[in-house]
Amino acid sequence: MMQIRENIPLKDLTTFHIGGPARFFVEVKTIDELGEALEFARDRELPIFILGGGSNLLVSDEGFDGLVIRPKFVGFEIKENDDATASVRIASGENWDSVVRRCVEAGLWGIENLSFIP
Repeated sequence: MMQIRENIPLKDLTTFHIGGPARFFVEVKTIDELGEALEFARDRELPIFILGGGSNLLVSDEGFDGLVIRPKFVGFEIKENDDATASVRIASGENWDSVVRRCVEAGLWGIENLSFIP
């Protein structure tokens, strides 16, 4: 169940560990929850910020006076894989290094150089 929380420190969710609180914060795991979160923001005329892994992100000490949405969608699927190309569908909440590892384990070479890139 989706839970919208107030005054959540964003410094704890970024790699630089700086910044003030989000007025409202929610983690969404389904498209329905995302819709609910967007409706919450729309009803209150709040600005929205989508927060991924928090790398290379500087947040003001004043924080964000709106709704921060953190997608926690999971999913990894190799759509096609032949000698010349591959297509992989990855949900926005997946950990990047885990995606690279799974691609390499599936024999999708070339992506391994992108490991540990934020």
